[in-house]
Amino acid sequence: MRTIIRGRHLEVTEGIRNYAEKRFGKLETYFNNIDETEVVLKYEDKKVYGVEVIVNTKGNKYIAKTKGGELYAEIDRAKEKIKGVLTKEKKKIIDGKREEKIENE
Repeated sequence: MRTIIRGRHLEVTEGIRNYAEKRFGKLETYFNNIDETEVVLKYEDKKVYGVEVIVNTKGNKYIAKTKGGELYAEIDRAKEKIKGVLTKEKKKIIDGKREEKIENE
């Protein structure tokens, strides 16, 4: 899995990069076959930060966005949001396979 971290109106320091890589590097535990994770860190107006996470898998793209006061807190919130999206999608896939198996029997 490749992780891309970009800043929009914000310089991405080594500390921010390491923190984001640590948070988003473990997403494969929630969903298999992740090709690329792109994290866009944004500085908005008057100390408002935004984080956008785009997870590309084979055939699908999942997006989570957050906006708030502190950058590190927003990174954590974005991780929790994308974790929920990926977990929900994985559950739908597993449940769909179970239903097919029951119908075939």
